[in-house]
Amino acid sequence: MAPLPRRTYRRTASVRWRDVATPYGPLFTIASYPLAWLDVPTAFWTLKALACTASLGCVALVTRIARQLERPVVPAVLFVGLNPMLLAYGVGGGHNDFFAVLVLLAGVTLALGDRDGPAGAGFVMAAALKAPADIALPFVLIAHRSWRGIGAAAAAAAGVAVLATLAFGSGALGVIRQIAQQQSSVASLSVPGLAADGLGLHGVTPGLRTIDASLLATGLAVLLWRTWRGADWLQFSLDPPIGRGLLSDPD
Repeated sequence: MAPLPRRTYRRTASVRWRDVATPYGPLFTIASYPLAWLDVPTAFWTLKALACTASLGCVALVTRIARQLERPVVPAVLFVGLNPMLLAYGVGGGHNDFFAVLVLLAGVTLALGDRDGPAGAGFVMAAALKAPADIALPFVLIAHRSWRGIGAAAAAAAGVAVLATLAFGSGALGVIRQIAQQQSSVASLSVPGLAADGLGLHGVTPGLRTIDASLLATGLAVLLWRTWRGADWLQFSLDPPIGRGLLSDPD
């Protein structure tokens, strides 16, 4: 099969996102700088190869976590490793979610081993790669109620802030502004987007956005309260494909 022309890679990479600042965490942004030294096709395939490697690391950590939970290993590995979202969307698209999830799962296995300090730092590092990973941190801190975990998380956050400031100066907070800006865009197949279509609206209205945000905040508050009362924090804090793969009982 003949390789794609260089202009195809360049057009695919730049048409939509060339004028958009990065919404990714400072650790990923700093780590991705060496890709700029490569030509576009090489950078593309390097990122895809790294994403594939990280996905295999995620599956390996799922194996370890399943054993820590004394759950069947094979169903967990198959559910996660053969998930179409992982294979077609994640690996196929070279998405950087795997890097954050890899560190997130490392934090989970540390937390399950009662190593609260390294676990707390690990969850912060995962969020410093990609912001959605921060959803797990309050669950594990509430569940374990460990001052070591809280202290390590705070120290890791301070370290990331210092590193980001050294690397980007006053632009270090730009990722927060960019994430806030991207909240104005809604994917057509998201829950708000589908709700708008079902209601016959022309896009997601401010009222529908407020309702959606309120439901999200309420849901998170309920899950955190249940975690405080002793419910399984792991079930609530991981993405559904991973959480279900680890916690579902095939019997």
